Order: sequence, then C-alpha cells, then structure tokens
Amino acid sequence: MSEAAEAVTDYWFDELGQSVMRIHKALENEGSRRLSIRQGMRCIASMKKDYVGGRLPSELWEITAVEWRARRKSS
Repeated sequence: MSEAAEAVTDYWFDELGQSVMRIHKALENEGSRRLSIRQGMRCIASMKKDYVGGRLPSELWEITAVEWRARRKSS
C-alpha cells in the first residue's frame, strides 16, 4: 500500500501541479492513519464525517508539495 500511496502522491504534486494534499480518514482506520504518518502527513483537524458505514469520527490529514519533495529528496 505504501508504494501505491507514494505513486498517487507523486502524481498529485508532480503531474497535477497541486500545492497541498488533504485527505479525510475515518479515525478507526488505523492502517490508513499509520500510512499518513509514514508519508510525512500531519493531522490538522478532527470532526465527524459521513462514510458508507455511517457518521464516524474523522481526521483531516495534510502535506504540502514542498514538504513532500523535501521528504523524497532525503530518502
């Protein structure tokens, strides 16, 4: 999953030219949360959000293109 997430993030910033990536994640999705941490993202907000399984506690995660590129250079 990490490889796929890195490819999507590279595409988001490098091909689409976006300056920031923000992703909502259900709080109980621990695997997705760990992936965000490994990618250098940070949680910027908590709220409740509607998902297929109903209204759940959620977090909003963020990383900027500058942060992503700096992380990629150092690895």
